[in-house]
Amino acid sequence: MRNNKFRWLSALLTTVMVATAGVPAVSAKAAEITEPEAIGRAAKLADVVDTVAYQFDLPEGYVPVAAQSLSADSAVQGRDASYWAKYRSDYFLRSLTADEKEFFRRYEEVCNAVMNDTTTDIPLVDLDGEGWFSGIIQVDISGLNIGNHLTTTQLLYMFKLCYPQYIFVPNWWISPGYLTVYPEFCSAAYRAAAVNEFCDVMDGWLDQINAAGLPEQREKLAHDLVCDWTEYDYDAYYGYNDRMNWDQGAFSLIHDHLTVCAGYSAVSGCLLNATGLETLNVTGDGHAWNMVQLHNNWYLFDTTWDDGDNGGWDYMYYNRNGVEPNGSYVRGHSLENDYYANWEDSAPSQLLYSNCDPAHDSVSTSHEDPYFVDGNYRYFVSNGCTTYGVFSAEVVEALNGASEEDHPAYVEYQGKRYKVNYTPDATAQVKAFVRRLYNIFLDRTPESDEVEGWTNHLVTGALSAGEVAGGFIFSEEFCNRNLCTPHFLEYLYRGLFDRMPDEDGYNGWVLLINDGYCRERVAQGFLTSPEFIDLCESFGVNPGTGLAAVPTYGTIQKAHCTIAGCGNEAPVVTLVVGLYNTVFGRTPAQEEIDFWVDMMA
Repeated sequence: MRNNKFRWLSALLTTVMVATAGVPAVSAKAAEITEPEAIGRAAKLADVVDTVAYQFDLPEGYVPVAAQSLSADSAVQGRDASYWAKYRSDYFLRSLTADEKEFFRRYEEVCNAVMNDTTTDIPLVDLDGEGWFSGIIQVDISGLNIGNHLTTTQLLYMFKLCYPQYIFVPNWWISPGYLTVYPEFCSAAYRAAAVNEFCDVMDGWLDQINAAGLPEQREKLAHDLVCDWTEYDYDAYYGYNDRMNWDQGAFSLIHDHLTVCAGYSAVSGCLLNATGLETLNVTGDGHAWNMVQLHNNWYLFDTTWDDGDNGGWDYMYYNRNGVEPNGSYVRGHSLENDYYANWEDSAPSQLLYSNCDPAHDSVSTSHEDPYFVDGNYRYFVSNGCTTYGVFSAEVVEALNGASEEDHPAYVEYQGKRYKVNYTPDATAQVKAFVRRLYNIFLDRTPESDEVEGWTNHLVTGALSAGEVAGGFIFSEEFCNRNLCTPHFLEYLYRGLFDRMPDEDGYNGWVLLINDGYCRERVAQGFLTSPEFIDLCESFGVNPGTGLAAVPTYGTIQKAHCTIAGCGNEAPVVTLVVGLYNTVFGRTPAQEEIDFWVDMMA
C-alpha cells in the first residue's frame, strides 16, 4: 500500500516495469543500491523508452512446446473458454483488423489450454545466454496477414494488456507465433496450484462484487478489495529485489499481496470486466492504470495511486476525468508517446479526450455515492465536479411506470442543478435474447450480472449467438435436468426455432439420434439452420457458425427425465441394468449404476 507522497515518483520508476517489459534481475547487487542510484537508473531508462523493445530471437536448437501437446485435466474442468473470456478487455480488440483478431483468438485458445493443463512441464531456455530463462510455446499463426496495421511488437504487447487473466504470460516475447512463459509457470505442478489459487481468490471476490447491484457499487467494491488486499512493492520500485519482472502480472498481487502498478491494473481490469463493466488496462508515462466505462462515460481508475500505507486508501484517482480542463492529461496518466501500445492510433478518440467527469471534486479523497432518486427517476452523477463547469446526471432507471424518454431537462440535488442526459440502451434486444435463453433452457429469471456478462460477449463479438446458446444447452445446470430425447428436442425447437416441433422434422431427428448422432451434433444442426439465423437477426445478434467444436461422443442423459409427468429412464441406465441382470443375474446397486454411467458419459 502506497503513501501519497511517493506518487510523483511512480511514473518515473515504473518506466522500468511497463515500458522496458522485463529488465534482467539485479538481485546480487540490489542490497548495495541506494535510493538515489535506483532513481537515476530509472531516469536513464526513461530517456530511451521509445526505442527499447525486449524481443528475443528463438534460441538455436530449442524446440518450443507444441500447443497440441497441452491437455486440460479433469481437476480444472468447468473453466472453459467462457470462464476465462469474462476477464478479457474487449474494447481495443474491436479496432483490430480481421487477421489481427484471429491472431488474438489463436493466442487466447492456446492460453486457455495452458491455464487448464496440469500435467505438461515446459522446458526452460536461456533467452540471452545470461540467465534470462523462459518457457516457449508455439502458436499456429499461418495464413494471417499481420504487421501492416499494428507492428508485431505492438500486437504482442497489447495481448498482455487485453488478457491479464493469463497469469503465466510475462512482459517479454520472441516473435509472433511464439508464446513466452514465466519460468515458475513452466512447472505443471506450480502452474496448477497457481491457477487454482488465482481462481479461488477471483471467484470469491466476484461473488461479493456481483451482489453489490448498481454498476458504480460494483466498481467501488472491486477498487476497495484490491486496495485492502495489496501493498506496493517498494523493494522492486527501488531495485532492492529482483521482482520487477514478476510484478508485471496479476499473480504477484493475488499470491504475494505485493505488486507494482502493472499488477494493480491487471487484477482491477479482470474484476471490472468480469462484473460487466467495460474496462481497459492502459499504459503511459511509464505507468499502468485502468479506464472504466460507467453509464456511457469513461473514467480514469487507478488503484495503485489510490492505495495508501498502513491499511488505508482514498479515491483521488477513482472515476476522475482523464483530462484536465485545459485539455492536458491528468498528471502521470498520459496516453501519448507510448511506443508499445500506440494509443494515439488505435484507441478511440472518446477515450483519449473524454468529456466525462467524476461524481465528486477532483481534489476529494473520499467516496461520494453518485446515485440519487428524484421523482420517478434514478440518476447517476456523471459530473458533479466544480472544476469542469456544467453539472450533469444520467438517467439510469425509470420508476413507477415512467418512461426514460420523458425525463426532465434538469434536476436539483443537494444544492446543485444537473443537466439530465439519457442514452437509450443499445443492447436491449441483445439482453432480451439472453433472458430468453435463461427462461427457456434453465427455466428461471437470470441475475443482472448474468445477463450483462453474456450480453457483453455478444456485443463485443467475443462469442456468437450459436456459441452462447450452446453454452446454455450443454451447461451443467441444463444437463442436470436429464432430459429424455423427446423433451431435449422439444427444448431445441422452442429455444432455437421459437416453435414447437413439426412431426416430420421431429421424427427425422429421432432417427438420427437412434442412428448414433450425439446431442452436440444435433444441436449443431439447429444452430446452423436458417430458422435459427432468422431468430438471431430478429434480436440483432450474430448467429455465428454454431458450436466451437462437435465431439464424436457427446453429452448423454444420465438419469430419469426431470420433466413433470415424464420420468423416462436414461437409455444408458437401462443398458447397465440389463447387463447386470443378464450377466450376473441381479439388479445392480445404485453406486454401481452411477459408476458405469459416469464411465460412459
